[in-house]
Amino acid sequence: MNSDLANGLVELAAVGFILLSVRRVLRDRLAAGISAATVLYFCCRAAWGLYFFLTNNLPWTACAALLSLCVNFLYLVLILHYSQKPTVYDSRLVGDQK
Repeated sequence: MNSDLANGLVELAAVGFILLSVRRVLRDRLAAGISAATVLYFCCRAAWGLYFFLTNNLPWTACAALLSLCVNFLYLVLILHYSQKPTVYDSRLVGDQK
């Protein structure tokens, strides 16, 4: 296994963990306690990584970086959308209506 493939697999593992967070936000429809600035940083890092890996002829890692960029961007959009205000589904924040 060459270093490009190994690094690409590590990057794909990170994508898998980010997808777990995306799934959680979609399920809960709540983004409390998540910093959009942190996810924005990782979006920028993935964009830089995509450029860097492409210019250094590392195709497997570049593909993983592209997936990382897409998933981080999706996560950022969800965080911004669900952190705006409580919705009807956020019964934990609204409280009992009795």
